[in-house]
Amino acid sequence: MTLNTSTTRIAIGLASLTVSALFSAMVIGVIPDHRNEKLMARMRLTESIAVHFSATSGKVDTNTTGQILADLITRNADLQSIGIRQPDGKYLVEAGEHAGRWAEGVPEDHLDTQIQFPLYTGPQLWGTIEARFVPINTPWFAGYGPSRKTQAIVFVGVVCTLLFHQFLGKVLKQLNPTQAVPRRVHEALDALAEGLLILDEQQRIVLTNSAFTTAIGRTGQALIGQSINTFSWTLKAGTIVPWDCALMQGETVTGVLMRCAETADRTFSVSAVPILDEHGTTRGVMISFEDVTELERNKSELVGMLEQLRESRDEIQQQNQQLERLATTDPLTGCLNRRAFFMRFEAQWKLAEKHSRPLSCILVDIDHFKQINDNHGHSTGDEILRSIGQLLSNSVGENEAACRYGGEEFCVLLPGADITEAARRGEQLRVTIERMTLEKLSITAGFGVSYTSENASAPQLMLDQSDASLYAAK
Repeated sequence: MTLNTSTTRIAIGLASLTVSALFSAMVIGVIPDHRNEKLMARMRLTESIAVHFSATSGKVDTNTTGQILADLITRNADLQSIGIRQPDGKYLVEAGEHAGRWAEGVPEDHLDTQIQFPLYTGPQLWGTIEARFVPINTPWFAGYGPSRKTQAIVFVGVVCTLLFHQFLGKVLKQLNPTQAVPRRVHEALDALAEGLLILDEQQRIVLTNSAFTTAIGRTGQALIGQSINTFSWTLKAGTIVPWDCALMQGETVTGVLMRCAETADRTFSVSAVPILDEHGTTRGVMISFEDVTELERNKSELVGMLEQLRESRDEIQQQNQQLERLATTDPLTGCLNRRAFFMRFEAQWKLAEKHSRPLSCILVDIDHFKQINDNHGHSTGDEILRSIGQLLSNSVGENEAACRYGGEEFCVLLPGADITEAARRGEQLRVTIERMTLEKLSITAGFGVSYTSENASAPQLMLDQSDASLYAAK
């Protein structure tokens, strides 16, 4: 039972009022004091016995008197023993082993167990009647506990506190706090498209609107007093529950996406705002539920469409690259075709003119290629063309280009290379080709080199100069 709650404080207050009423009733005598009544009855019994024996003037038949006293003990369950003591301290007669039970010097608060009255003959004291009774109270802790009144008050206080706490806990849970909210406020809340909940400190629902009850499929009356955690909420891993954060940390949380199994897996954007009292202490939380199921579905569809578009774009890029390769390369040798080569050549020509940089080209012609085709077949010729085309393509750098110029002719473009560098590169290629052995054939080729300093005014004229050099070489 937590002490710092309204239920506990009310329960303690009601128990205190009950104890006060009980104590007042004891004081004014409305509630009988059974202990006092029983003590008075014992004193009257002892006094009547004393009066009876006082009338005998001290002449007592011990046998008859002993029998009478034994009968009194038998008839009275509270009476343990009884005896008549003479002034000299000796017992004249006793019953119930009285001498062993009687204790000398008993304090006044134990008069309920030992009562005595004097016996007189006129003014003369001739003895004392002593009666030993069972205790009226059974005090706690071997005689050191509180009285019966104190025990009763403590017992009633504790029991009433526990019972009131249980009772109030159930009653307050069932009370409908929405009855304290004006009707116009209810109507305003029900007009909201968003679901709305107000929770107390124990996360129990104390107020809701029609948008939430419609989404959850229950009536507002059935939801009051229920814990919000009775519903099956799911959210992304690593995300804190909004109302937990608002209650424990006093922070406002907005836009947390959550799903509830009781709402056919609808998706809500949940926001939670702590409700503070005048001291700034969190007393509850207000939660809004915006149904974003359609929005999330559209978002998911849009993401899927974007993914499809991205895949289509990648496929189109691959197809474009493939088309570009098909449009710019020779299908047999893999070198640039003539159209693509001239586009590259013209671009490098303009750069060379603009920056006054050298530009060279090498024209390559396979020797006796027609005889190879005639004697060994076109498949052998094609294999030779593929091998030489691959050799030339592998020999050029990033800004350089190798082209199948036509038939058995190839052209290599060398931006930045002067005539000396171009001749050196051409000689390397000639020697490499000469060392190749294809289809058990020795292949040779002629090379023609041209350079921009030869006063060519256009790429085609430069190629014509290379062709003239090639003719001279052959």
